[in-house]
Amino acid sequence: MVGVMVHSDLSRQQPIIQDVEVFYGIPFAEPPIGDLRFRAPHKLNETWTSTRLMDTKKSHCLDKMGTGAEDCLYLNVFRPANTTPSSNLPVMAWIFGGGFVDGDAADPRYDGTALASEHNVVVVTFNYRLGNFGYLASESSLEEEGTTGNWGQMDQQMALKWIQNNIGAFGGDKDRVMLFGESAGAFSVVWHIAAPSSAGLFHSAVLESSTSHTDIFFQQPQDAYRYYNWVAKELVGCKDANDIECLRKADASKFILPSDIRFDAVKAPDWGSPIFPMMPVGPCIDGSILLDTPLNVVKAGKHNKVPTIVGVNRDEGTGFVAGMSGVMPNMPKQPTMADVRTILFYVLQNDTVVDEALERYALNNYDDVYGEVNQGFELASEMIRDAVFHCPSRALAKALSEQGGDAYMYLFNMNPIFPKWIKDINTGNKPLFGFGNFTPEQMGTFHSSEIPFVFKRFEQRSMSLLDIDMYQAYMGHPPRVPGDSYHQVSDQISCMWANMAYSGMPVGGQAVCPSNPQLPEWGPYMANASSPLGQYLHLGRSAAMMPVKQTAYYPVSEFVSAEKCEFWDAHNFVFHNLRADLSEPSTSTIIV
Repeated sequence: MVGVMVHSDLSRQQPIIQDVEVFYGIPFAEPPIGDLRFRAPHKLNETWTSTRLMDTKKSHCLDKMGTGAEDCLYLNVFRPANTTPSSNLPVMAWIFGGGFVDGDAADPRYDGTALASEHNVVVVTFNYRLGNFGYLASESSLEEEGTTGNWGQMDQQMALKWIQNNIGAFGGDKDRVMLFGESAGAFSVVWHIAAPSSAGLFHSAVLESSTSHTDIFFQQPQDAYRYYNWVAKELVGCKDANDIECLRKADASKFILPSDIRFDAVKAPDWGSPIFPMMPVGPCIDGSILLDTPLNVVKAGKHNKVPTIVGVNRDEGTGFVAGMSGVMPNMPKQPTMADVRTILFYVLQNDTVVDEALERYALNNYDDVYGEVNQGFELASEMIRDAVFHCPSRALAKALSEQGGDAYMYLFNMNPIFPKWIKDINTGNKPLFGFGNFTPEQMGTFHSSEIPFVFKRFEQRSMSLLDIDMYQAYMGHPPRVPGDSYHQVSDQISCMWANMAYSGMPVGGQAVCPSNPQLPEWGPYMANASSPLGQYLHLGRSAAMMPVKQTAYYPVSEFVSAEKCEFWDAHNFVFHNLRADLSEPSTSTIIV
């Protein structure tokens, strides 16, 4: 097998200090097509008798827009060019995010060249089935395949098994595999921490913007079955989700959600996730492949015990609030304070619980920074941030620590991410989203904004000043000056992630870090007696350990307080009848 050579180049935004060999499109399982659709991945039944040039990126799996292909189970390997089978380099295996409905292992944003060059590691990225193809759940599948339908997660396991069996030939060490991911990729990492069948497939973990028990992403069978029955009957034209033979024969296009489905009072699902159609699917708790929510599995001590970094960004919720008009009826793109209660009822479905949630926040504070027009956006963003990301991540770090594991937590805050000359970020008219225009200050250190710092992938060219598209900026910030604070923070982050791969600890490990960044002290989450509620690393232009506070109110609330988590840990976002939302507009109000 021969790869593509990327030669060293010290003139780049991120210098490539040594040649890197890249192998694109390596198959790791049989194509999940025909009779293999909605089955666990099958081991690849193929042998090669001659050298193959692996220079072509393969298609990503079919996504929510219908792009990609079902034949998609391929991975990519990045290694230093002078690597031999005896090199035994640590392996960094990346799982991309995208709400389990989008993503591509060959996306340039996840190019492992800089990591392999800088830190002398082997980087692996891999595809997994998405959307209905990756997560369609049914009782028939549980009987036939031993899972309700966690096909995407099992694809990931197959890729990890491929690493165990083959990475030595690429110079990687199968006993030093670090699994890392962002958003749905991080949800997947915590799924593997909780899944018995993933034991021994990885040896350390990094979770960037994860959750640990949220029902919209770790779905209960009764919710999943009801939703997928709608998919099977109304979209595909089969009897129900148990009609597997019909579903396997159906044209792939039948499984793609129509762009206008959410606000059609006749065609919308009678049961579904409150973030339908943006991210309607997720792994199902089937009692077999996944025994319970990952948090409960960890609390019971039944998880795979590996050193783990758990991290969040300061403004995880802004991108989700920016898209609420695409999932909620009658919701403006710029929600007001009156709209916040409507949003809360939509995701919680209980007025009393909504009142309890609002009591945890200092409602009068939210017009102090961006004014009355923006205060609803700020409040809703912080509440979604806390409910979906900050509190579940804090709970996971705490549970891992209480089980005797090495758990490290960080908070990434790099405001302002964008230069001040960028006025508005045009998120465009993207189907199924409905984003509007929001200032960089409002978006803050948004969900996924750490990725260019991790992969050391800053843009080589300037963005257009006439039409700044957030999808251009989202994971590739404007060019920086080599050696500036952005590069310095990137050097710190990538070195600490490499340390986890090398030695299972973010600081004090044996990673190769030629930029020699000044790494901060980073103690485990529950290691400091003076921080009884836990501690985290504030990571940004400065780095320092910070205690988790009992109370913290906007705008001095970069990380969620214990008081707020007492509420959110006990209340989940819930599935409900999405057609019923279309019967009449809400008139809920909020008093401040």
